[in-house]
Amino acid sequence: MLTRICTDPKQHMEEVRAWSDMRKCLLEMIQTSASIVYEEGLINVVHHKRQARFFTSVLDSEITHALHLAPEGCLFVIRDIVGIEYEQNKAACYVDIMSNLSANESKLIKLRQMINKIDSACLSENKVLMKTTWKDGGIDLKKHSEHKEYLENFSALLSTKLRYMIECSLEKKQPTALPIKKRQLFLESLVNLHHCKMLYRKYPEIIFDEVVAKIQALLITGTRQDHQVILIKGQTGSGKSMVVSKICHRARELFGKDTILIPRFINILPKPPTGEHLFLNICEQINVVLQQNINIKNYDYKKLRNYFNGLLNRISKGNRHLLIVLCGINQLRETNSFDTAGLEWITNNLPPKIHIIATASTSDKKCSVLQQVEGKMKSTESVVHLEPLTENLCIEIIKSNLKQFKQRVTPEQEITLRRALVQSKHLLHVINVTQIARCWQSNFVPGNNDLPFSVLEFTKETLCSLERKYGDQIMGAFCRYICLSQCGLSEMEILDLLSCNNDILLTCFPVKLPSVLRFPHYIWSQLKHEIGILLVARYLHRKQLLSWSRACIAVIQERYLQEPGQVLTVHSDIAHLFLETWANSKSIVDTDRRIFVIENTNRFVYPQPLLYSEKRYNERRVYELWHQLMKSGDIDALKEHAVMNFEYMMATIDNQSLHDLIENLQTIMASHVDPEILLVANTLREVRMVLERSPMQLANELIGRLRELKEFFPNSIDCLVTQCMEWCDSYCLPILVPLTSWLTDSHTPFITSLTEFYNIACIVPHFNNQHVIVAQENVIIMYHLATKKPVKRFEGHSGKITCLTLTKATWLLGSGSEDCSVIIWHVKEGTPIKRIRKHASAVTSLAINPDDEICASGHNDGIVSVVEIKEGTVITKLSMHNCQIRGVLFNNNGSILLSGKSLSY
Repeated sequence: MLTRICTDPKQHMEEVRAWSDMRKCLLEMIQTSASIVYEEGLINVVHHKRQARFFTSVLDSEITHALHLAPEGCLFVIRDIVGIEYEQNKAACYVDIMSNLSANESKLIKLRQMINKIDSACLSENKVLMKTTWKDGGIDLKKHSEHKEYLENFSALLSTKLRYMIECSLEKKQPTALPIKKRQLFLESLVNLHHCKMLYRKYPEIIFDEVVAKIQALLITGTRQDHQVILIKGQTGSGKSMVVSKICHRARELFGKDTILIPRFINILPKPPTGEHLFLNICEQINVVLQQNINIKNYDYKKLRNYFNGLLNRISKGNRHLLIVLCGINQLRETNSFDTAGLEWITNNLPPKIHIIATASTSDKKCSVLQQVEGKMKSTESVVHLEPLTENLCIEIIKSNLKQFKQRVTPEQEITLRRALVQSKHLLHVINVTQIARCWQSNFVPGNNDLPFSVLEFTKETLCSLERKYGDQIMGAFCRYICLSQCGLSEMEILDLLSCNNDILLTCFPVKLPSVLRFPHYIWSQLKHEIGILLVARYLHRKQLLSWSRACIAVIQERYLQEPGQVLTVHSDIAHLFLETWANSKSIVDTDRRIFVIENTNRFVYPQPLLYSEKRYNERRVYELWHQLMKSGDIDALKEHAVMNFEYMMATIDNQSLHDLIENLQTIMASHVDPEILLVANTLREVRMVLERSPMQLANELIGRLRELKEFFPNSIDCLVTQCMEWCDSYCLPILVPLTSWLTDSHTPFITSLTEFYNIACIVPHFNNQHVIVAQENVIIMYHLATKKPVKRFEGHSGKITCLTLTKATWLLGSGSEDCSVIIWHVKEGTPIKRIRKHASAVTSLAINPDDEICASGHNDGIVSVVEIKEGTVITKLSMHNCQIRGVLFNNNGSILLSGKSLSY
């Protein structure tokens, strides 16, 4: 089997060539054998199309399939090289079959048949003839200008033709423009149905047959009489999702093809909904199915529940069945006002033909959702307990999977399999063991170390193995990028991030940088294959996103997310990707190879604009950018490009909702204190009712409420109001724009408070505006303002602390105390750098010069000591005052020192 070499492209290409030669030999053997067997009539000739793949080349098969799908969408370029010399070695690269070789007659016939097929089926305007003249050495762009011109014309013609064909195809299709909300419902349904289908295909039919049969009996009973929700309980990894996927698959067999099926897999959502939000979402989908043109978005819960009951009674009286599947209700997000009322729609009696199946994990003992649903149920007959997988069932699952590959388990191998299943019978662990067992030969006798004993052990072993093969840097970056994304990354986004990481590229190309600076595709392909089931593919935001399986996230976090600096860098990298910072180029620095700066290195990064077209937003950017900027700590960029950017705010409302935009702002305020973000959040709360009815009123509402305040907030608020005015000027429909504001503004001077203090001696704010440093008695504590939690503690003084000072350049914190000492601290590390004790009187004031090299301290006896910080030596002592010094201060360039004494003397 070919093993890919990740760090040596030359060796890799040699192995590729060797594998290609071997593949050709194998292919010829298979085709020759198949032809003989077919001619002698030893195989079934009924499935002719299925058998044709043995007698035709891959190219022929692809062309046949393409012409069958859409002949008008096929483009063929016929190349004619005039005067080609077949005796030259390179001639074989430019012709189909060498004329000077004795070719198989059947191959020549098939080649002519393929050309005739193209001539007859393809449109004449989609066939292009390109000519050029043969030169010694083949096609050489550097030596022959004619060849260079030929390839330039070839590229231009190909791109022009393809663009024209695509535009013609789009004009013919003209897809029906759906309302945004309806389109979102359709996409959400497709995502859940696809996930359901993938789960059903993943596991054999024999699993959970008894449980499925019991649930089917309950469903059949529910077709004739009133009943209640079917609740499936079980531990994490017991197979609840697989059970409901099988029920969904059999729903049309049970109730007919016109069954209304609404599956919701809550565990695949990046942000779980609340019970009320899920209820509204399901009501809106039933509305679409029944073609009810009623806006229920502003209904309160009581009115919505009555409306829902009316819909159920209407369906129950008809001929159709409704099946709602809620997988993972224990993961519903609980709000501050969460109570049992928000779940009554699940637990109420259901009329005939209306069915609700809910699953919940019993592993989380603190889950109040499961307790409340169970407490509301009138009987336990419809509660299905899914017991943990037994050892025998796990073995049956493994054997069934291996049987699909015509592989059987020997008694010796079964003993090892049972030993590996003693500690963990999690379904993911069973699948991991199955994948390993697939590589065993029938005569292989496995040992105790050939199989992992749990999912965590399998994950650790897999990561260790991949680190040995690909290196710590590549594996670390790859794991961190996926783990720190909000809901996963697409393959193109992963490749773009790795390609823009200079350390990764220098690791992949240790000898010489290639002309195209991209992460090697063959490494990614092999890496993805070897990680296997640890990566989960989900369809979100119109793309397939890769994320880590929930069972292995803890291992990833423990292994790769322990350094805060690396975490911030990864969040910043993902943010830059969606900001298109590297769209054109990114410089690379390599001092080890004496490459200091290489400018204009195009990484061919996929564009990530906010708007793909006039009617379509980039959902990936809308969803990820604000989160990554928030986590990276770049509040200025967060306000400029996301939450205080008018186009971004409109995109969030259009693609998600106003509720989601306000929730995003609340999430930001939970970790960062910013008066401008608070002002915008308060404004959106006040105009919520208006914007939910008409989102296009966002611009004039912001103008009317923020225009008078922009002079107090000249940065982001001023820019936001300007953007709103520009949008109103370019809007094609009439809109009321207030030129004078008569509305009360949403600005509140109070932002937050910290109350758990005692005996505060002094306090200084951090320069990032997110922390405050407080001196209490002889201890210094740094608090995070948004969460009001202490994050660092500085201990070292024996007396009461009297003064604090903080420098901006190198983040030094100085503290003075009644113990007559000054301590210089490193704020980031939380450790003391220097203790200065050069005076016998208590320190009353403190200052550090702008260069962070000199410290001046005022004392109780009127002396000002000026000390060099690094060495701790006294530069001078000033005794111009005869009483207590209350303040010392350096000017901006550190050339002047000011001091002030107490007035009480």
